[in-house]
Amino acid sequence: MKDPQIPATGPESVEPATTVESPRAPAGWRPIGIGDAATRAPEAPADPCQRRDERIHARLQASTTFIDPVRDPVTNELCYHASDDDAIFSVSRRGAGMICERPPLLGTRVLVQIRTPGGRTPIELVGRTCWTRVKYVTGEHGARAVAAVGIEFIGGTSSSLDRYERWLSRLSDDSPAPDASVATPEATG
Repeated sequence: MKDPQIPATGPESVEPATTVESPRAPAGWRPIGIGDAATRAPEAPADPCQRRDERIHARLQASTTFIDPVRDPVTNELCYHASDDDAIFSVSRRGAGMICERPPLLGTRVLVQIRTPGGRTPIELVGRTCWTRVKYVTGEHGARAVAAVGIEFIGGTSSSLDRYERWLSRLSDDSPAPDASVATPEATG
């Protein structure tokens, strides 16, 4: 028999799950994958390593700014990191592969400013780091370690998302044969 003074624990005390509405995006911002059927996210693949969208090899310059603060390893104070010299090596509708000197931690939100060829202003998208790994780049004085980072785009202004989608469709229309334009995990690191 249960003692009424001891709180219940275990499976019988678990409340049934309730549905929680997702928070609304700030005015002027549109999360990726929400909207009409053409822009809605496809179902997640059964294999988590399988990509949802085709990756297209690209060589672009980008700037990143951490939205979430990080701890400085020397002073242990919270700070925000920004970099103007990151490089994008592959893009897709929902993300990008980047090379950067200081990788954000997994799950960190970043503002990515993509400088497209011929573009007057960079395309600004908000993303989240979904994977990182060390990559060695050969240079004039030997190899140096950099980080290859996978960024999943999670939102942006409607105009930025529209510009990105138009640019991406032009890029995929102009690209050579599909097997030459798709970046594979082996080719990227």
